[in-house]
Amino acid sequence: MTSQQTHLAVGVTAPFTPLTSFPRLTPAPNSRQLLVKTLAVGFTPLSQWQVDFGLLVPQDGLALGGNLVAEVLQVGSELDKDVKVGDKIFAFQFASKDVKPFQEIVLVEENAFAVVPSNLSVEDAATIPDSFVTAYHTLQTELGVPLPLDFPPSSPPADPDLSILVWGGGSSCGLFAVQVLKAAGYTNVSATASPSRFPMLKTLGGDSLQLYDYHHPLPDSVNPSIVFDCVGDEEQTVRPISKLNLAKNSKVAILLPVRKGGYGSTEGVEMETAIPFAEGVEVIGPTFQQNETLKPILQRKIMPDVFADGIIKPTPYRIIDGSSSLEKSEKALAEVRNGTVRGEKLVIKV
Repeated sequence: MTSQQTHLAVGVTAPFTPLTSFPRLTPAPNSRQLLVKTLAVGFTPLSQWQVDFGLLVPQDGLALGGNLVAEVLQVGSELDKDVKVGDKIFAFQFASKDVKPFQEIVLVEENAFAVVPSNLSVEDAATIPDSFVTAYHTLQTELGVPLPLDFPPSSPPADPDLSILVWGGGSSCGLFAVQVLKAAGYTNVSATASPSRFPMLKTLGGDSLQLYDYHHPLPDSVNPSIVFDCVGDEEQTVRPISKLNLAKNSKVAILLPVRKGGYGSTEGVEMETAIPFAEGVEVIGPTFQQNETLKPILQRKIMPDVFADGIIKPTPYRIIDGSSSLEKSEKALAEVRNGTVRGEKLVIKV
């Protein structure tokens, strides 16, 4: 393909403009990139925040982001031992406009993909990369929870009884966080969720996982050293966490941006929270791919291996139907706006 060819993308042409489809020039891959044809994307709340609130949208717009499952069209010369034309890959990336997933043709960076394991469907694969990378990276890099680089680990963690609370355990990110912690050998893990999600969480997180209904205050006996807010909502998650019996020197990671107004009635998003925490509690907003040890192996090796071996299971999904990628994206956007997506990933097949 030449740089003069074009393909269709779905996104916004400027901040605070309606969702639309538009042509983009098709780029050529460099020696460490892939050029791929999109098969499916996983829709995330980030897409709503970009369309409705202009979050991180440049003046000339962008295609929407999320998970990508695609067929390889071209392989950079330095990657030809790892992947071949015709392979199916799954990826999570967001650095530039050419790598945004909501396009017919996408560039894929060398550290952002893996070949889809044979035991995963295209739809399964579309639920995985963003939430798995977020869960693993936040636990290891931001919260300092030691995690193995190979699974199953050769030995238990140094402190398997480390007290960890996953707030929003029924979310896609929460489901992966619970599974990663179980696979790593941690035995003192708690999670909040809706009671309807308890059976799935018990299956994925093991018998030692303690579950709490997020609709009610947690007992004072819950005093974790590590808290992972897998939702990031000012009133529904951040404020309740701030009222927990948190020990001095405990750490709280809150997914950014922080949502205001509640799920289904979001009024805006902020890149930090003004809600105060007790003195000595470290509050962290995760920033991705800053761990140089994880960067070349998290998506390239760890992610495909744990799913190929069945150590981690994909999350539930729902396919969005429509006559075009734009119509499907508009339907998915409406679902997220209305707060009707719970415990599943919306998947758009291209």
